Amino acid sequence: MGGVSARGCRRLQPRVCGGSLAAGCGGLGPSWRRAGDSSRSGVRARLAAFCFAVGATPRCQPFLVAWPMTARTLVWLFVASATAGRCLLLAIGGTTPDNAYLFLCAERPALGYFDGPAGTAIMVRAVAALGGEWWNFLGPFWAAFASLAAWRLGRRLAGSDRAAGWGVVALNALPAFNTEAMRVGPVMPALALSLAGASLAWEARRAQRAGGLRWAAASLAFFAAGLFSPLGLPMVAGIAGWALSADQRKGSVAAALTLVIASLAGLAPWLSWLASVDWVPLGGWTLRGLLAWSPGAVGAGLGLAIAELSPL
Repeated sequence: MGGVSARGCRRLQPRVCGGSLAAGCGGLGPSWRRAGDSSRSGVRARLAAFCFAVGATPRCQPFLVAWPMTARTLVWLFVASATAGRCLLLAIGGTTPDNAYLFLCAERPALGYFDGPAGTAIMVRAVAALGGEWWNFLGPFWAAFASLAAWRLGRRLAGSDRAAGWGVVALNALPAFNTEAMRVGPVMPALALSLAGASLAWEARRAQRAGGLRWAAASLAFFAAGLFSPLGLPMVAGIAGWALSADQRKGSVAAALTLVIASLAGLAPWLSWLASVDWVPLGGWTLRGLLAWSPGAVGAGLGLAIAELSPL
């Protein structure tokens, strides 16, 4: 893996500043559009201010000029800086209403809840047992895990450290990613574990040896993702179809079935709990609410998705 020269670092410096400014725009725009939601808009505004501060600094990251570094080192520094900034914002802003709600769920353990599996509540309860409010900072660390998992998967798919690094920057510039990175919710753990499982599955598909161990690790990652959210199911379905493609090898059928079964096993406690309460839809985000067809809701959902995924 080649290093980055001092001249290359000088050329990279304005790009880092510009990327930080773009991330600031991505966080500040939705906060204006959601002025009525004080919890999220406040977090987004503070995050945008942090990004603007980094991007507007004339000599941002001056150490890039002094020491040539590899793309891996730059990615780790970027992720560490983003994590530190998010933790700082959470320390200044305190516990948000979303995080407080999840803490209350953790105080009342169950197999599942109306808005998702019990993995988040179990995680919060385990960390809260250590004392203090460290559980409030789980979001940024899961975001760091997701960023590194995305970089690892990007390296496998693109075959380029540089392309994978820019993919991590683009991921962290998404408003939806920044919103979830600032809360203790199920989305970020499910995303991080699903990306890690996808990377392990890719390595298992290409490995000449120890492929079975990598398939087992990928199944375990998707099982853990299922304990948090069903959002990883589309990725599991895609990987299973890819494993059963025309150039399949011996054991691909078993590997694909293992991935699907492991993911469904992670969701089984939540599904059984929902069945025990007759699949009551308490809101549009519940499983039964998502399955109910409504043209107006679909249009509003698409508009929200475009706003959350647009860095502008």
